[in-house]
Amino acid sequence: MFIPQPLKKIASPLTLIWVLGLFTPIVCLLWFMLHAIDNERIGIKNRLDQLHKYNAQQAVQAWEAQWRQSTDNALKEITGLTPALQFQQATTKWNFDSAIIYTENTIKYPTLESPNPPALHNTPTLEKAKRLDFVEKNKRLARDAYIQASQASNDRTEVLQLLVLAARSEYQAGSIALAYNSYRDLRFKLEAESATQQYNNNDLLTVLPAVIRAIEIALKHDDIHDNKALLVEDLHWLTDRLNNYSDAQLPSRRRSFLMSKTQDLADALKQPISFHTFNAEVLSYALLTHPNGIPSWFETPQQQTLVQIAAASADVKLFVTLENLTKSLQRHLDSHFQENTAIAQINRMATQQNQDLIFQTQTITLSTEAFVAIHWASTTDYQDTFSKRQTTYIAMATSVIAFLCFCAIFTLRYLQRQNRLSELKNDAISTIAHELKTPLTSIRLLLDNLIANPRNIDKNTQEYVTIISQEHDRLSSLVDNFLTFSRFENNQFRLNEELLDINDLVKECCQLSHERIQKQSVTLTLDLTHQPLPFYGDKSLLLTIFINLIDNACKYSVAPKKITLTTQLSKNTMYLAVTDNGIGLSSNDQKHVFDQYFRVEQKLSRTTEGSGLGLHIAQKIALAHKGKITVTSRLNTGSTFTLCLKRDNLPTDNPQKNHYET
Repeated sequence: MFIPQPLKKIASPLTLIWVLGLFTPIVCLLWFMLHAIDNERIGIKNRLDQLHKYNAQQAVQAWEAQWRQSTDNALKEITGLTPALQFQQATTKWNFDSAIIYTENTIKYPTLESPNPPALHNTPTLEKAKRLDFVEKNKRLARDAYIQASQASNDRTEVLQLLVLAARSEYQAGSIALAYNSYRDLRFKLEAESATQQYNNNDLLTVLPAVIRAIEIALKHDDIHDNKALLVEDLHWLTDRLNNYSDAQLPSRRRSFLMSKTQDLADALKQPISFHTFNAEVLSYALLTHPNGIPSWFETPQQQTLVQIAAASADVKLFVTLENLTKSLQRHLDSHFQENTAIAQINRMATQQNQDLIFQTQTITLSTEAFVAIHWASTTDYQDTFSKRQTTYIAMATSVIAFLCFCAIFTLRYLQRQNRLSELKNDAISTIAHELKTPLTSIRLLLDNLIANPRNIDKNTQEYVTIISQEHDRLSSLVDNFLTFSRFENNQFRLNEELLDINDLVKECCQLSHERIQKQSVTLTLDLTHQPLPFYGDKSLLLTIFINLIDNACKYSVAPKKITLTTQLSKNTMYLAVTDNGIGLSSNDQKHVFDQYFRVEQKLSRTTEGSGLGLHIAQKIALAHKGKITVTSRLNTGSTFTLCLKRDNLPTDNPQKNHYET
């Protein structure tokens, strides 16, 4: 955003006003409020802390008693059940998040894997089926051979496995509908035969994936059936079997995997189902795979923390997630305090003491690593004591807000006014400069005509004409500077870029300034690079920079006046340095030499012509070309103004130089 120059001059006092107006009242208010709160808190803290601590102890004791009672009741009810049913009852009815069931120090449920199913009997028919399936790739004949092998077998698990292979061959042969029916029929075959025999692991591990595969085929190929009810029926059959822990003891990993696949199918069919033990199965698998045995405090891969609950039986280990354990403690706290006034926290290590910690103990209900901490989060007990201070707090806060609003409004209005004045000033400068340009042009024409015909005027008149011409040139230069300055300030300039040679521009600039240089008896030395320095830029604007720098050097040089123009190329940057043997600049003047209307000390300003805009305009033009002008100077020694212009495609070597002197 463009900021007019007058506004830049007020940046420091405006910043000071903002700092004082914003931070002083806020700091005072915070200091007063903090000390007032501390004083009030000290007066009531002693008696409230004792009450809070007593209530917290009562709440924790009641909470531990509830967990002991719940654990004892759960153990009594699940005793005598199969390990799988014990796991199901503990994690559903009694709300434990996971459990490990032992028998004589051996884990019975959950188990990581079931025994491998018996290998298929290697009969000639099975050998033929394998050859057709894997060697000859004749899936249809392989399917028939698998069915023949199943008909010859008396083992139910082997029959089911062979029928799964036959259904797979049907699908690979392109008989999608037949494969779907074959996979689905395995469920009915299992149910028919299980009327006389109980399910076993191998049967379920064979049929459950087959039914899942049937539903997947039906969802992938919509044209094989038009009865969604059959899919929903199969889905609910899968859900019932996986939720039934009395049929067979599936391994935890397999059961949770099949539950996950079934849930995906339910989502695809938009059917609500529920596996109450899914999370418990996943957590128990994480416990069983822990490298250091089953821990009493465990961070699971699912970003959950499991905590073992102390139980009277060595055959059952019960676990609860830290989140649920904390929630149950929080409910007890809410029954002793107002809701959300005391916050429960359970950690593996003791909590660092702070002013909000009212009670901490090492619980006996959890493992000995667990610590219960109660934090006081409510301020309602302090409201009556603070009521006398509320009026003061509100008054101070209102005063601060009002003061800040006043400062903001005042600053905004001040900036708007300064911005408007700056715009009016620039418009006035531009208008006056344009109005002066026309009569100056007419005067120039008349002067040129008089100078071209000296015979028509006497000698005194010729001298007057010469003086008028010189003053006209000075006035024209001032008008041009004001016009250029106005365009830059109003962002109305546009670069007319063309391919230029910096060395050629320097020589042309010297020709344009030749009369002034000769008149002031200046020795001008050119130290230019031998090879051209190509650059895309605005020729007239770059000439303005060169002329302003040379003109500035001529003004402030001392006799005998010597000016050196040097061009250099370093990597991708071109440098034009204008060095004089003038009066030099102080360190303070060097900081402001490019500011608009800046002139050196008043005495020297009166002896040299100028408006204080030349170097400011030169710097603006350099910045428009993505360059800059720097200055190095010493008092009574001279100054060097260096124009830096960057070009990425310039040669990087330092070329030789030619030396010219005029």
